[in-house]
Amino acid sequence: MLKKRLGSILLTLALLVGLLPWTVMPARARGGPEGAGKAIRLGADVLATGKNTADAATVWFGAKAENETTAPIAWRVVGYGADDFTSDSAAGSMTLLAAGNIDQAQYAGSGSNAYADSTLKTKVDAIAGAFSAAEQAAVEARTLARRSYIPVNTDWVSGTAVTGALLWPLSTKEAVGVAEELRRLDENSGRNLATDYWWLRSPGSDNDRAAVVLGYGTVHYPGENVSLEHGVRPAFYLKLSSVLFTSAAAGGKPAAANGGISEIADYDGSAWKLTLLDESRSGFAVTETAASAAPGGTITLTYGGAATGANEYVSLLLCDSTGASVLRYGSSAALTSASGTASFTVPDDLALGSYTLKVFNEQRNGDYKTDYASAFDEVTLSVKNPITPAVTLAGWTYGDVANTPSVSGNTDNGEVTFTYKVKGADDDTYTNAVPTAAGSYTVRATIAETADYVGGTATADFTITLVPSLANGMVTAPQGARLILAQYSGGRMTGMQSVTINADCADADAAKLLGVTLPTSGCKLMLVDGSTYAPLCAAWEG
Repeated sequence: MLKKRLGSILLTLALLVGLLPWTVMPARARGGPEGAGKAIRLGADVLATGKNTADAATVWFGAKAENETTAPIAWRVVGYGADDFTSDSAAGSMTLLAAGNIDQAQYAGSGSNAYADSTLKTKVDAIAGAFSAAEQAAVEARTLARRSYIPVNTDWVSGTAVTGALLWPLSTKEAVGVAEELRRLDENSGRNLATDYWWLRSPGSDNDRAAVVLGYGTVHYPGENVSLEHGVRPAFYLKLSSVLFTSAAAGGKPAAANGGISEIADYDGSAWKLTLLDESRSGFAVTETAASAAPGGTITLTYGGAATGANEYVSLLLCDSTGASVLRYGSSAALTSASGTASFTVPDDLALGSYTLKVFNEQRNGDYKTDYASAFDEVTLSVKNPITPAVTLAGWTYGDVANTPSVSGNTDNGEVTFTYKVKGADDDTYTNAVPTAAGSYTVRATIAETADYVGGTATADFTITLVPSLANGMVTAPQGARLILAQYSGGRMTGMQSVTINADCADADAAKLLGVTLPTSGCKLMLVDGSTYAPLCAAWEG
């Protein structure tokens, strides 16, 4: 009785001076599992290491309002899969127990230990209610069956059964199954303060008592009076299928790099955060299923259905060819459009070979906070040898046979396609047709990739000129001369077009005149003096 009264007095004093923060850190820092791994792991299996021991993983999940902001909550892994001590555990879930007391509360103010109507349940439900929608969707709800008190290993609640519980206090049977190092909140193992106690859901020895775990870890079956304030330390089942990947709680993901793909740090700690599958992003998709680039090159992915806004990205995990081992992590610039393209730079030290890219739309929320992502779209990445192609094309005179482009640097003799456009025009105007009109143009050589080498493109400018084939060898027409295109039929002129030469025979208007479609016969092209119309050279006749 004296010990209980002393605990209550100390609890009151702590409340009065504001020294009772809810606990989010594990009882004390502990070493991680043996052997260094990477700070990003696919799925949740890394969390099974050391489960329900002093070295159990700590998972940061959810948040609680505190001082006009929110603070992440730490949980310890006490069960994983069907190998669990809780009665409803399944192969597809893990059991997480709050690392410390999240809050302090009476079990009930009414003098009854019926959990369904208790203050404790209200507090627990409020913690679950603060989870995000995606976090709540990742929690496996359970039913808390009812039954009266038995001296040991009670696995029920008093009063009405509770269905659909996302979070729940442990029962005495479950608490006994938790390792003592995890049950104990009293680091001094002797002070036994009431602030280190935490409520269980099981009824105590009387209707106004509920079971508790004492500060030094002992399960107290007869329990404490429900009107006392003790710790709120719930547990929950997390669906393993909801965890896309796990990363170190702090600094696990390289900083968003505007298309960079970064190495993942080594990590042998035991504090983790989760990237959860978010069904609200189910519309996200990537068009490409394969991409190739040389080390240091760029790949561009076309995406649609992305969420936009704060902290939204197209991200990827670069994995080995089987997709089982994560090697690197990359993210785009912050998204402002739900569809578009995202470009990524292949690391220049990445070995040649085949890799799997797991691409997803991700909301990154920072250290210790849950991140949300779409399901993975997989793209096969082939990293190949680079090529440095070049193309040349000598120009020709209007009316002559076109010259053929020449390509160098095509190391593995990839198939080459040539396309053409007017010099300075948009790239979407490239065409397979070889130009015939006088003017300035650009040729583009597109080289297909091969088994061992990437493809590439190269461009070169060339000109189709007007005058060099004139009969008298005149190359430049005097300013003011006129270029006349006359059409004849039956010995009579039936049409004529003319243009004044403002500079030389490469004048743009002259080029347009020569670019018209000529009849197969009955036409003359004449260059004459602009004043006297005296011929300046022999006429072309067709």
